[in-house]
Amino acid sequence: MKENSMRTFLAINIPDICKNEISSVIDSLQSEFNNDIRWVKPQNLHLTIQFIGNFKIFDTDSYQSTLSMALKGIQTFGITLKGIGVFPSYSRPRIIWIGLIFPDQLKRLDRIVRNTTKKFCYPIEDRPFSPHLTIGRINKSVSSINLRNISNRLKTIQIGDIGNIFVEQLVFYQSTLYREGPIYREIFTISFNQ
Repeated sequence: MKENSMRTFLAINIPDICKNEISSVIDSLQSEFNNDIRWVKPQNLHLTIQFIGNFKIFDTDSYQSTLSMALKGIQTFGITLKGIGVFPSYSRPRIIWIGLIFPDQLKRLDRIVRNTTKKFCYPIEDRPFSPHLTIGRINKSVSSINLRNISNRLKTIQIGDIGNIFVEQLVFYQSTLYREGPIYREIFTISFNQ
């Protein structure tokens, strides 16, 4: 990455009480799957709205201002964390996630963020918005037998309500990748109307 750019994404923070509940879920699964899954560290849990990737540092102030204006109509809203699943499918699991029950307000937030990001000529993901909370990534080197075992086990897990998130703001993060895992640094926060 060049010095005049940074790896970035926009996300909703997860409250500590929910992080603790998710951490308990991860702990219970971690012992079963050895080193076949890279689990998200509890302090790094967040709900990604838009991964941008390389972002020009000199765009930051203008992007923040434009996005703040575009988000003026967004009201605070609630999300419930519930259930567990995988992407892209149980026959080829790669991402393990916690599910969300959410209002239309979250989809509206996503549309505004996508449109604003597009105006600044940054690429956005083509796939439809599918909100989820990633808790683990299955290693590419996992054997087909272990992959089948992981998939079969995950199908049997039932997780009820983990907690609720009261969404009051959107955070723009810089993500720096290290061998031990990513480090996230908050660049700016946009608060919603109360």
